[in-house]
Amino acid sequence: MPQVPQKLRLRSPQSKLRVTFPDGTVVCCSRANATMVATLNKIGSSRFHEIDLEVGHLPLVSREKYEKFEKYMLPLDDGWYVNTQPDTRTKYIQLQSINNKLELGLNVEIGSDFEPVTEEPKIKKKRDVSRMVVTFADGYKIFENNSQLTYSQCFCKFGLSEVKRRDLEVSGKKLITTTQQYANQIHVGRDCWLFCPATVKERVKVLKFVALMLHQKIEVELY
Repeated sequence: MPQVPQKLRLRSPQSKLRVTFPDGTVVCCSRANATMVATLNKIGSSRFHEIDLEVGHLPLVSREKYEKFEKYMLPLDDGWYVNTQPDTRTKYIQLQSINNKLELGLNVEIGSDFEPVTEEPKIKKKRDVSRMVVTFADGYKIFENNSQLTYSQCFCKFGLSEVKRRDLEVSGKKLITTTQQYANQIHVGRDCWLFCPATVKERVKVLKFVALMLHQKIEVELY
């Protein structure tokens, strides 16, 4: 006779978040990500700048869509984004911290038996533009699998020593340093650390700025 399993394992119900505001509004979606977005929008974008939490050394709530967490950055109101990469329990802790920091008087709960009562926010998906092609005046093209690699290769084409000699800066940060001084730097050679903005848009701006300073012409296409 076939062996009958002695234990039956069922998939645990998915945890949900439920947030109750002082005015009685209850936010509870079927997914924790949606509850996070709806709660933050209910709090209001005017207070987002007060949220100082981080995920992976980058702000939890930001006006930038960080490429490192591209698929987890969900849009909020007024051009803001929230990084939804952490799990449900971490989101619960984050919302508790936001509540305490902003003194909102929220009741934040986590559980598996909550009935969703909030319509999930409609998230508009934009065309993913994460790569770029850079064409130099001599016809040389650089297009790697990701914009960060294309960005660094462009500096090699510009000449790392030339950029370093010019002592160029962006937003108060030197473009090239001999040691790592900022979190958003990439190692591009011996004793050479390159400042690399978090978004493709900002990388394009830096490349055009450097080309202008070096009296070079480039064309940048995104795809």
